[in-house]
Amino acid sequence: MTINIRELKVIVDKVLEKCISNNGELLNTEEDNFWYIDTPDGINFNKVPDNLFVGSLVDDYINLEAIIKEGRAVDILDLERISNVIKFISYEIDRSPDKFLF
Repeated sequence: MTINIRELKVIVDKVLEKCISNNGELLNTEEDNFWYIDTPDGINFNKVPDNLFVGSLVDDYINLEAIIKEGRAVDILDLERISNVIKFISYEIDRSPDKFLF
């Protein structure tokens, strides 16, 4: 499979704009910690992952905010942080009684 990163950027922007137009710019959550599996372990179906880690939505978001608030340099972990935050957005909208996105 080939992923066109530029197309993916446009797709993500369209999905997030739809989310904003239907749900507003702010999303509140009481959730923070989540189970995290390293990607190499998560895609190896020859064995059950040995390690589960606890991730933090708060830590991920604070680190992402630092890119724009403090001018922090972007690093490879930011892709995973973005993924974690987007998962929580989807989760919160899906469980909301007044969801409008989909």
